[in-house]
Amino acid sequence: HSVEPQGDDVLMVLDDDHEYVPHALGELLRECRAHGRRRALTYFAYFLRGLMVPQGADIIALPLGGDDRPAEALREYHECFVAGDRSCFLVDDLWIGVFLFLSGWDVVSLRERVVAR
Repeated sequence: HSVEPQGDDVLMVLDDDHEYVPHALGELLRECRAHGRRRALTYFAYFLRGLMVPQGADIIALPLGGDDRPAEALREYHECFVAGDRSCFLVDDLWIGVFLFLSGWDVVSLRERVVAR
């Protein structure tokens, strides 16, 4: 049984074996809400053949509300292309980046903010 996302819900993807500064999630949540829909935010992203790939180790924030139902689309994408493929566990950043690209989302890197500290 799944819970339907509310208007301003944000999914945060991060590594469970990392330690993050105390303000990281709150800061990213505020930035995510300020940037609006269809923009995934991260503290670091890299380019692979022109595809901007957000890095989960540096947290990925995805706004889930809206009429385009991104949570449902992500779930369907995962079921079709990722679930059951053990190799996808190692390239989660990449398949999330491909999903975002195919869905017409922008990836916004906040790297400059981290480097400036």
